[in-house]
Amino acid sequence: MTSRIRIIGGQWKRRLLPVPDAPGLRPTPDRVRETLFNWLGQDLTGWRCIDLFAGSGALGFEAASRGAARVDMVEQNPAIARGLQGSIQQLGAQGVIRLHRADASRWLAQQQSPGSTPAVGADLILLDPPFRAGWLERILPAALARLAPQGFIYAEADFPLTPEWLARQQCGRLAILRSGRAGQVHYHLLQDTGDGGVSVRAAHDPVADAGTGEDMEAGAGEGIHSGFPGRGWTAP
Repeated sequence: MTSRIRIIGGQWKRRLLPVPDAPGLRPTPDRVRETLFNWLGQDLTGWRCIDLFAGSGALGFEAASRGAARVDMVEQNPAIARGLQGSIQQLGAQGVIRLHRADASRWLAQQQSPGSTPAVGADLILLDPPFRAGWLERILPAALARLAPQGFIYAEADFPLTPEWLARQQCGRLAILRSGRAGQVHYHLLQDTGDGGVSVRAAHDPVADAGTGEDMEAGAGEGIHSGFPGRGWTAP
């Protein structure tokens, strides 16, 4: 049985997109997405975004809907990738969203390999990897290398990220700007400070446990919606 996700903001607001059934696929809940894009300031006009482990595409479609100039979606599962391609065509978003059926770590490595065309740094990288498989530890340093100066990384995990944990991953220059929790999912907005992370601002936004359901929205609860002034914002 196919479920659906709803885009919650931007030009495709309220559009419903199908999500194929797949083990472990867990679309980011509506309320968490709403909180994330309130943090980012809603308008992503001109941003270059990467949605690694795209899955349902909920995060990448949301970024494109809010004005991103380009969204690279990376998804390895063939059935899920076919579903994403269908949704891209349904939205007429082929000019903005590029789908890559590939392993996330290998795709990142190819972007930085000798002889490849130098890639423009991403303004926002979205990371929602499978839990309890060591993916975040492996992928975060490579994602940081692909980030534009002062760019953002959104990361979901089954544990709270800390400055000490980031330092152990050789990612100490990432500042934890905001964090929250929905059920068993801990979500974080990180920014490349370029200075060893000395400007870390660890603000936690409590979100009530998310329930189950088609898009997990029903029991998600309210987060604290504190928007940032825009792309050039840095932690105080």
